[in-house]
Amino acid sequence: MDIISLRNSYMKNKLIIILFCIAFCVNCGQKSPKSEDTSVDVNTNKEYELKDDSSDKEQLVPIGVKVFSNDELKYKTEEQDGELFVSPTSIYFDRYIGKNRLDLTKDDYESSACPLFSYPVVELFIVNNTEESLNIDELDVEVSQSRLDDLPYLYFFKCDGLSYCLPVQNESWSNWGSMILNYRILRAGEKFNGKYDRKRIIPYFTDYMLIDFASDIRSMGLDESKLVPYIEYREEALGVYPRKCDMREGENENDFNRCSTIESDKFSYETLKELFYPFEVNTESGYGYAWLYGQVSFTNHSFKKEIKTQILITFPGLGGADVDIDDKFDIQLAVQKDNYVKRLPYVTNIAPHGCERVRIRVRCDKSTHHDFVVRAKNNNGKDICTQPIHFYYLNTPHTCIDESEYYD
Repeated sequence: MDIISLRNSYMKNKLIIILFCIAFCVNCGQKSPKSEDTSVDVNTNKEYELKDDSSDKEQLVPIGVKVFSNDELKYKTEEQDGELFVSPTSIYFDRYIGKNRLDLTKDDYESSACPLFSYPVVELFIVNNTEESLNIDELDVEVSQSRLDDLPYLYFFKCDGLSYCLPVQNESWSNWGSMILNYRILRAGEKFNGKYDRKRIIPYFTDYMLIDFASDIRSMGLDESKLVPYIEYREEALGVYPRKCDMREGENENDFNRCSTIESDKFSYETLKELFYPFEVNTESGYGYAWLYGQVSFTNHSFKKEIKTQILITFPGLGGADVDIDDKFDIQLAVQKDNYVKRLPYVTNIAPHGCERVRIRVRCDKSTHHDFVVRAKNNNGKDICTQPIHFYYLNTPHTCIDESEYYD
């Protein structure tokens, strides 16, 4: 093939390529508007689908929630991000979990870690915000999880048991390991300097423990021989556990440092100061005591608590009372369980824009945490439901249950 033929063939192929490229570009330009149309169509379809979902979806009818118990142990509610958090509140519990030092000597110090107790009531308010009557035939408490509370909850007694002792009651259900007590005992007139100079390690106990500071008090200068002639032995220690405690080595039942009192009205205040030297004397009741500042921590938990109390040398008078048990409740929540439902038969009809109040008395056998919602089953196809509820339920090992009536 000559050069002219090759040139013509090359030019022909080049022209074909150019025409193909032009055609390709033209076609691409035509697809772009169609693509925009498609995207518009797709967006329109999505909007349409959302509208369809909204119209087909069950209409939410909210249920308002309130939780209460009796006057001594209450429950407070706090809403965060659309969820309801319910937690117990009492004088001792709030101070125990609070940031400040727990002062056992306050006048309003409670006599129980879990005071007089009634099963808490979850009060529901079903408001019919629709234009039709709601026919409800069941209330379901849908629990996603129930968990045992692991707080090392201890009750430090103001006064009970043996002289020289700090009585402690375990009000938790989980094993917190050993309790570490760093402490300092003060003589009369001394001020706490923020430092602890003594330490005790108390192994885990399930019920009741007396931490004995007799050796500390004696080593700090108390002359017991001055007190012995004036001591009256009480037949039993009054308080939460009216019982005689184990004796220390070298003690006998009539030893003054068990559960002893002194007739302080027979002595002047100055004489009492001499008898109880180098420690304090209560000006009203005439009993001797030493101030103790301490910090409690645990080997199996990160919780720590600072305390302040009086270690008694002799005792003032005490008293106590029994309580009855009320075992009436509507539902019982599990201690440790996931994804279960408690069904309550409840048949009612709520008129359009009407409201109905429902009360559910809740029982759980231990201190626990529960996550749940309450849903009202109905034949209207509506989603009648509370917001998610997180319930901290306080029921300690030594709880006293009350028969009091609930508020109207």
